[in-house]
Amino acid sequence: MNITICASKSFDRQAEEVAAELRQRGHVVQGPRNLELWPEHGSAESGEAREFTREYDIMRRHFARLKASDALLVLNYEKDDMPGYIGGGVLMEMGFAHVLHEPIYLINPIPNLPYRDEIELMQPVVIGGDFAKIPFRAPRETHPASRGFCAPLSRGDSKVPSHGGARGGLAQAGSMKRVKTFDAQGRENGLLMELLKKERFTMAYLTCVYPGCFKGYHLHRVRATNYVAVRGTMNVILYVREGTTWKRQEHILESAQGTTLHIPTNVATGFRGATDEEAWMINFPEPPYDPELKDEQVEYTEDELERGVLK
Repeated sequence: MNITICASKSFDRQAEEVAAELRQRGHVVQGPRNLELWPEHGSAESGEAREFTREYDIMRRHFARLKASDALLVLNYEKDDMPGYIGGGVLMEMGFAHVLHEPIYLINPIPNLPYRDEIELMQPVVIGGDFAKIPFRAPRETHPASRGFCAPLSRGDSKVPSHGGARGGLAQAGSMKRVKTFDAQGRENGLLMELLKKERFTMAYLTCVYPGCFKGYHLHRVRATNYVAVRGTMNVILYVREGTTWKRQEHILESAQGTTLHIPTNVATGFRGATDEEAWMINFPEPPYDPELKDEQVEYTEDELERGVLK
């Protein structure tokens, strides 16, 4: 299962220990935002934490990862003489997970707080430190930004003896990442799925948009994209920078025609299914997607593009 841990910053040490325990049990784990997102930009002093979080949009990035999780685990240990402490930030994450219909697990019972009733309505499961109470299933990918890929899943590859062929060899089974995607309002709008990898690099992936849904906008600073339609019809909306403004373009990609589209870097892109069926495109990025390349994808809203905002 994909599990996001949330906790007060006071529980950083416990969060690392719990994450290690869950990973040993086969889960994919995302730690609290202060443990895994802050270090990308260096540590923040306690007095600077609020400005640091705002500047690097840490909260939105963490919530985007939560969208791709299967469950939320709250480390509510004792703090300031309050057993089972749950602060305002953790309460927000719990509410977000509840809206996403994700199960919520608590290490300790619900504390006596003014918002205890709201927590009880979310029906969290108290595990009392027994991680066996968190069910295991094959994890799906987690993603720091709901519209991209993260680190690869661990693979439980199996090898099957080959029969026939001059050289023989082994047939090897595996799995690829399949990621649900969400729009700015948190509604599921499609999926991404890896098709071909070489080491850590993704050479090709499938993007799917559900009927009546929209994905975007975003641009890539480093990667150009090469799309080919393989199912349904996709309306691709581009914003190309000209001087101090963005100029809108629209393209229709039809699977029946095998339509392709090359999009260079720094062109904002959005997708909308043009029919009442799912629309699928395969992308061959150049260079291939590298999960270690940070801040390469830039998100925009249509309003920002229409106003000429440049990030």
